[in-house]
Amino acid sequence: MDLAQDRVLDEPTNLMQDRLLAPSLEPALDATLESALDMALNQYHRESPLPAARAAASLERLLAGVLATSWPEVAWRFSPLTGDGYPVELGFTSTGEAIRYTVECAGPLGEPACRLDRALDAVADLAGGDRNGDPLRHLDPHLDRLRHVQSAGRLDYGAWISGRHGPDGDAFKLYAEVPQGGPPAADDWVRDAVGHWPLLTTRSPILRMIGLDAGTGRLELYFRADGLEPWEVYRLMGLVGLAEQAGDLLELVETLSDRPAARRLPFTQAGFSVSVGPAGTPAVFSLFGLARTAIGPDALIRRRLLDVAGRLGWPLRHYAAVSAPLTGPEGPPSPMPAPTRHGMLSIVAAPGLPPQLHVGLRPP
Repeated sequence: MDLAQDRVLDEPTNLMQDRLLAPSLEPALDATLESALDMALNQYHRESPLPAARAAASLERLLAGVLATSWPEVAWRFSPLTGDGYPVELGFTSTGEAIRYTVECAGPLGEPACRLDRALDAVADLAGGDRNGDPLRHLDPHLDRLRHVQSAGRLDYGAWISGRHGPDGDAFKLYAEVPQGGPPAADDWVRDAVGHWPLLTTRSPILRMIGLDAGTGRLELYFRADGLEPWEVYRLMGLVGLAEQAGDLLELVETLSDRPAARRLPFTQAGFSVSVGPAGTPAVFSLFGLARTAIGPDALIRRRLLDVAGRLGWPLRHYAAVSAPLTGPEGPPSPMPAPTRHGMLSIVAAPGLPPQLHVGLRPP
């Protein structure tokens, strides 16, 4: 799971070849990036200098359209990716300390319909080739379907890119917008991926975005499902073979929100995703909603996540460092909470593992 799910809810939430300096030299971060992002990268650098250097180099390439725009006064506040338009969201997970982010692949003047190809060009470049060469050739069948789906209607943002940089290398993922209105090609893709049974019995969830892992070709389908109820979570997880983990997932939702989730989820808007690989590989399920509606303002979100991390042994050192400026007055969740730097809160269920946390954060 990754952190581009904000747009699913309509809220304004190893390919790369190493470009490292010699090990005896300290990698330098790129001073051309915007100050909040540069400060976050410096926090990462203190504990993970080599992944941070690779992340900075990748971000410079991925954000080339933002950095070179002819409209610089809005370059860092035009994106629907985050609440205030910032074109980068950082991601943190309970599964490890890799550096994660999701970014815009073009500047404010980039046409949404052209952004998928812009994203592919950037990822191919980071993979050490061009889009017509070997690095992404294995994605061609999926890309043909994505283009067909996107041609069916108007797009708002088109595509985003996420990156992950850790000790084991780097990986990238494409996020492609699905036009509103439920194009038939998208419905066909859902049936091919998760079967012909209806996902929900009382209504049809709305497919809003398709994720594609650039290295493995694994797909992730992101749905909006307002009013999602706990019994429906059991149903959805049962359809993908994860029914036995539904209770643990909802228990973690209760722990993070400090509210019961047996009868009602603590999200005013909710969504879910299903990640599928080649036939025979297990599916992964995620439930997500806005962190501010589940927990409250930024300071309370930060304290709650770090408290739970301490009890459960989650490695959130990077999160603690990057989110440090958000300490301050706390308050309870509100029916109309103020915007926060935190974006989407996701709980992920994968076979054989305890539920996992993912949270998005606009660099503070």
